[in-house]
Amino acid sequence: MFDHSIPPRGRIFNNQGFHIQVGRFDLPFSSDYQNFANKDRMTITAPITTTRMQFSNGMNSDGIRSYGSWNMFNYSAFWTDAMYADNGTTLGGRLGVSLGQNIYRTHKNAAEGIEFGVSHLSDLDKNRNVRRSVYAADLSFSYGFLKLQNELMWLNAHNNFLHDNGDGTFVELDKPNELGYHTTLLANLENFIHYPITAFARYGRWQPHNKQADDFDGRLVEVNNISALSLGLNYKFNDYFKLKFEYTDSLGTSTQERYFDKKLGIAQMVVAF
Repeated sequence: MFDHSIPPRGRIFNNQGFHIQVGRFDLPFSSDYQNFANKDRMTITAPITTTRMQFSNGMNSDGIRSYGSWNMFNYSAFWTDAMYADNGTTLGGRLGVSLGQNIYRTHKNAAEGIEFGVSHLSDLDKNRNVRRSVYAADLSFSYGFLKLQNELMWLNAHNNFLHDNGDGTFVELDKPNELGYHTTLLANLENFIHYPITAFARYGRWQPHNKQADDFDGRLVEVNNISALSLGLNYKFNDYFKLKFEYTDSLGTSTQERYFDKKLGIAQMVVAF
């Protein structure tokens, strides 16, 4: 209603109006869902709040969502299949306020303004009992060639963690509560060096309450608080071709997970049509 455009992903608040979608979509929770696609993300890797608390690539499911924006206010609400188990449902949403120009309504770095949002998600079992509650707050600020993005996320588990030993027995551990946050600074350097380069720096922290978790292969491994510092460059040749370079350092923190990287350098080429 009020606008014909319904983007399937990314920056869904591009236009004023009221929208309803049914199908499969990214859950509009916090703010990083707007950057799940490589063509939309300035960095290569996602922030630690996404990689550690939103299933690495972000939350995506089948269901119904509604969203809209009027003047300085925007909202999103969703009801989908369960995110944390094979049965049940997930419901939640986000309320946002933008002051000045909403930085999410344009892909240009010149946009200026402040946006603040709060989000909530409840994951329910088949008996409508809450398994997980996730809370988040996001704050974005853009002025001139600089853009600052922040997210704070807290996952509150209502049940203890059960590890499957694979022989029909289980080990009951503490509730897997988690806290995570990140701050990302983007700097568009084109006006200074006359090349379409954006430099970025990001610091993130993940703090799990439980000290053991399942690895990718189901093994029980020790986990600890993790920090991550990422530095990199994004070179935009045109609207269809980008090159990205990124280096991430865990600053001495680590876990026993098999594929945990203490230091990681990545280069990525993005071609979009």
